Amino acid sequence: MAAPPPALRGAFDHVLLNPPFFDRRRSTRSPDPGRDVAHGGAREDDDPLAPWLRLAARRLRPGGTLTAIARAALLPALLRLPPGLGSPDLLPLSPRAGEPPLTVLLRARKGGRAPLLLRHPLALHAPGGAPLPWVEAVLRDAAPLPWEAPPPPSPSQGRTVASAGPKPLTSR
Repeated sequence: MAAPPPALRGAFDHVLLNPPFFDRRRSTRSPDPGRDVAHGGAREDDDPLAPWLRLAARRLRPGGTLTAIARAALLPALLRLPPGLGSPDLLPLSPRAGEPPLTVLLRARKGGRAPLLLRHPLALHAPGGAPLPWVEAVLRDAAPLPWEAPPPPSPSQGRTVASAGPKPLTSR
């Protein structure tokens, strides 16, 4: 990361970041050095995402965007954006509706100044474990990720009931 190849030294409109997912203090090291770095990073400090986020910020053009995926447990480190990156937009991913998110997606913009936007968690699987249709479309058909999707109905609602919307307020 400290010395990327020449092709990666320019400025880009978009940087995708899939940093190491495993906590070095709680994981087993791989005997393969490349795999070990990919799974847990090369450092064992308290901020394992910092070098990745700094590199992404350096590689972005002004106004460019970063999209990163990380375990939800790494959220504090993910939100410590380096100077120059802002407008954090978080999309939590839950295994199923109503379950806690295990993974988060972050979008940030170089030069962005908007406050944090925390979106409603997006479920990946149906109750039986099959991927939801939107997941299949993203993975198999290159459909866009539904960042702007409305929150799904909660599992306790059972069935969805159509509504004409809220009733207008009337005065007496």
